[in-house]
Amino acid sequence: MTLHGDPGSIFLLFQSGGPGSFLLDHAAVADPRLLETSLIQGFGLTVIGQFDANGDAIVTSDVPTDLGDPFDTVWQAAQTPSLDAPSYTLSNAIVIRFLGARPISPLSAAR
Repeated sequence: MTLHGDPGSIFLLFQSGGPGSFLLDHAAVADPRLLETSLIQGFGLTVIGQFDANGDAIVTSDVPTDLGDPFDTVWQAAQTPSLDAPSYTLSNAIVIRFLGARPISPLSAAR
């Protein structure tokens, strides 16, 4: 996952075990922000990092193999200029669906 933000600022990446969010901006906005609210399915801070001089950060992780089949998770990034006096800027929440750890045969994928 590649994140973009203000150079040198801090970013926080949250993850939850299921989709659930509400709009922070009017629905007509071209790129509306969402706040993730899936607390019941397990919501927690996954990564704290800092954007480089170009405002980029790359986050890598292994896909778990013991998840349900299928399994939805929500990722929500937040940016703050400083951890001492944070003022958060949220990005859009991303819902990712894991289809499971079972290999998919070419025949079943074509159906």
